[in-house]
Amino acid sequence: MVKTVAVMVGSLRKDSLAHKLMKVLQK
Repeated sequence: MVKTVAVMVGSLRKDSLAHKLMKVLQK
């Protein structure tokens, strides 16, 4: 699941929301 999210974030790394989501997920 985390890998899928990482791939999605990588694809949408342009979006700031994705970055924020990753931070929340990492916490």
